[in-house]
Amino acid sequence: MSNLINIPMYLFEQTLEQMEEKLYTLEELNLDALNYNRKAITITSQTLLKLKELKVSSRFQTIEKEIRFYKEIKPAVLSKLIYFTNLSNIEVKKPNTTINKQINYYKDHLNLFQNYIDQNIEFYHYIKTGNKNQDQHYFTRISYELWLYPETYNYYTDPNFNSSHDTILATLWAYEQLITEVKSEIYKLRRKVSNNSGTYIDVNLNWTSNNIDLIELIYALHCSKAINNGKLNLKDLTLVCEQLFNVEVKNIYRKFLDVKGRKNDQTKFLDSLKKALLNKINESDALK
Repeated sequence: MSNLINIPMYLFEQTLEQMEEKLYTLEELNLDALNYNRKAITITSQTLLKLKELKVSSRFQTIEKEIRFYKEIKPAVLSKLIYFTNLSNIEVKKPNTTINKQINYYKDHLNLFQNYIDQNIEFYHYIKTGNKNQDQHYFTRISYELWLYPETYNYYTDPNFNSSHDTILATLWAYEQLITEVKSEIYKLRRKVSNNSGTYIDVNLNWTSNNIDLIELIYALHCSKAINNGKLNLKDLTLVCEQLFNVEVKNIYRKFLDVKGRKNDQTKFLDSLKKALLNKINESDALK
């Protein structure tokens, strides 16, 4: 113990800031996802090793500083390493097949991340509520018993560099980010359609007419049994149209009464569609 020195906290903070600056600079290079993640892994892993070098040669002057290191500084670095490592693995192993298989692939990861949070839900709530009464137990080495807290990332388990819960906290932070990222990828995939060549194109459809017009269309499709031979119920058909056209349809049944209550032009929108199509046909005939 006599060989250990008191290293000021600002050196740990400075190391964290340097990592954030490097990651910010990396974003400006406009790299593809795979190369970006790989370089980010290098930056974060090197930062973690630098923190370890500083830590093992020093001692904390107070319990409060030790808690701050294991609750804020180290997890901020380790969570980034976990995040970019998982992101890289997800990208590399993503199936190059159908959209449905890719969605299911992302859903499997979503469940994996959420299950970890659920398994540590008590500690997760402890952090989220800003509780501090167990900080000395969770984020110092006074009561450190590694065997009580086996972790996936055990290649960093070192009694001189770990508290019982800093890795758990870092993993929770990383998985929160990954859940958001994976949900975003699922959303993007659901907004893709297959064209005739079998390749995929992005679509971004927005309903720019009014809701009454969409209700006319929904009811017409439903009543005509043009979709799934009429086996798709009105509620589900409305939901599909909302997702397809990025619009929210409220009170569809009441608004249908408004359509019925029109004195003239009960099928105003459908009539306008028919008129627009006939105009196109006539224009095409005129060009012959």
